[in-house]
Amino acid sequence: MSGINANMESVQPNLESIHLGPKTENDLKVLVIDDNPADRDLYKQYLIDDYKQGYEFSELGLGEDGIKVCETDDFDCILLDYNLPDLDGVEFLNLMDKQTKTRIPVIMLTGQGNETIAADALRAGATDYLPKRVVSTESLKRTIGNAVEKFHLRKAIEKQTHRLEEKNRELTRKHDEIQRFYQTVSHELKTPLTSIKEFASIMLDGISGEINDDQNEYLQIIKDSCMQMANGVNDLLDVTRLETGKLRVELEPNVVGTVIDKVIAAMTVIAKYKSIELSAHFADDLPDVYMDPNRVEQILTNLINNAIKFTDHNGKVYVTAETDSENSEFIKITVFDNGCGISPVDLKSIFERLYQVTPEQSANETSTSLGGLGLGLNICRELVNLHDGKISVNSLVGKGSEFSFTLPIHDSDTGMNSLIQEVNLDTLIQEQAI
Repeated sequence: MSGINANMESVQPNLESIHLGPKTENDLKVLVIDDNPADRDLYKQYLIDDYKQGYEFSELGLGEDGIKVCETDDFDCILLDYNLPDLDGVEFLNLMDKQTKTRIPVIMLTGQGNETIAADALRAGATDYLPKRVVSTESLKRTIGNAVEKFHLRKAIEKQTHRLEEKNRELTRKHDEIQRFYQTVSHELKTPLTSIKEFASIMLDGISGEINDDQNEYLQIIKDSCMQMANGVNDLLDVTRLETGKLRVELEPNVVGTVIDKVIAAMTVIAKYKSIELSAHFADDLPDVYMDPNRVEQILTNLINNAIKFTDHNGKVYVTAETDSENSEFIKITVFDNGCGISPVDLKSIFERLYQVTPEQSANETSTSLGGLGLGLNICRELVNLHDGKISVNSLVGKGSEFSFTLPIHDSDTGMNSLIQEVNLDTLIQEQAI
């Protein structure tokens, strides 16, 4: 290659071009590199016979000269003889790739018709390969057209890919910023909220002195508001953990009825505020399920809290648990209410992050009291997915709603060990049909 590089420093070759075929708006600039003048004349005649496409035709006899002109001139296509006096076709392609900044579609021409040569040429970067014995006006026109089209298509794809990569980097950066913001805000809010709630509890318990009825009512509002904000902060933290893959569930055999009873007991106080009847109905002999009790408690609390929120005074909310009729390997847990219901439009997006329903049918609640961050049901869906279960909803406006989710039954015969399943970020961010 040292000899080649030395020769490359010689004088720039004199290159002349002639026009072949009809004059068109999209004439193709073609460079033929072949040491056989008869072959060059033959290609020229073939292109003249193409009555639809015009060509700016240039010709050279040496590969080194071709490299030089490619450094300064732009061509739509190069017709390259594989066996040149100074370079073979693969050497030419390798040298052009190293020494020129332009990328030009190259059609390799050879009189040998050797498949090994064709494979070597294509691996080295040739766009196409054409044995000289099959060259004709039609084959040359078609091969040049395909090579140019393929080249421009590849450039368009590369440009689009580069644009998408830049966009993806920008979105990733913004996503990371949002996650850091979520985490920072959540932690910054949690400490003062805890202090406010605890001091309100101290005053409500009379530890700091007696309070009158009005003060008791106001302090209770403060405490309830702190609890509501704390739940929102916890939702933000859970979303951050889900997005970053740091949230995991520890699945082991558990009695689902115990979790249901615990949540019902905790939510009864809230239900009483609206005189809502809250109950649970399930058989005592339900099989154990594989679950993380804390996360299932979180799912149930969210669903029951929503049911109470969207049910008017003196309404009913109840929970059932039974073997899933569609798959006997799962237990199906359902939260029913006879509240305002959900419109068909809202049902399509109700599990999406930040989506909020405005229940116009709920006459006894204001939009403010029914508000939230729109994260709870999305988190429920992801937690159910981590249990290999499914979550669904059925609702009629003015009649009520039922939210159901499934949990896998523990197979006592196999004696399966506890399973820890970590969140997969790619799975979480893809849209899932409910």
